[in-house]
Amino acid sequence: MSTIEEIKSAVSKVSLRERRELQRWLTDINESEPWTKETLKKAIQVGIDDLEQGRFKEYDEAGLDKIFAGIKRRGMKRLAARKAA
Repeated sequence: MSTIEEIKSAVSKVSLRERRELQRWLTDINESEPWTKETLKKAIQVGIDDLEQGRFKEYDEAGLDKIFAGIKRRGMKRLAARKAA
């Protein structure tokens, strides 16, 4: 399975709300330079290179839940700060 197929498969398993949050997050993390096909390809290549060089960690489901909870917590805090401004 190609990387793109893996990403599509993973995205298809999350709710529409979560997909929209992911899209907003991807936009927000790169506000100074909008994602283009080229910048996305470069970002994906960095990940592929890291995998090939062994620069990654493996997580079990509980570990991933903890990571995602932290991401959600920080995102909600950031959203609240934006709304307050």
